[in-house]
Amino acid sequence: MNSLYSVIIIITSIIFLNCCRQDIVEFNLDSNEGSLYIDSSPQYASIYLRGEYSGKHTPEWLSQLEKGNYRITLKLNGYVDTTFRVDVEGAKRKYLLVTLQKIDSR
Repeated sequence: MNSLYSVIIIITSIIFLNCCRQDIVEFNLDSNEGSLYIDSSPQYASIYLRGEYSGKHTPEWLSQLEKGNYRITLKLNGYVDTTFRVDVEGAKRKYLLVTLQKIDSR
């Protein structure tokens, strides 16, 4: 009886696993696009790409960026606007942490 019970459990498990199986989806990364993760201290700085407001704030992933050189500016009230350049490479991710300087209120 125990062996019959074991066989039923094994068959039921195989059927269940085959019915509920999820297909694996593979993604080919476009070699002409990369992504940047930009964070700042303090956070919630506005992110400008090539002089235009992106509508995003730190911390944020900027994905599907064409490879090339980007001028990025972070703006936050009470802090100096911080501008820097970064090269985006195809099919790569870069992580950036920028420390913002407080405006001297003398």
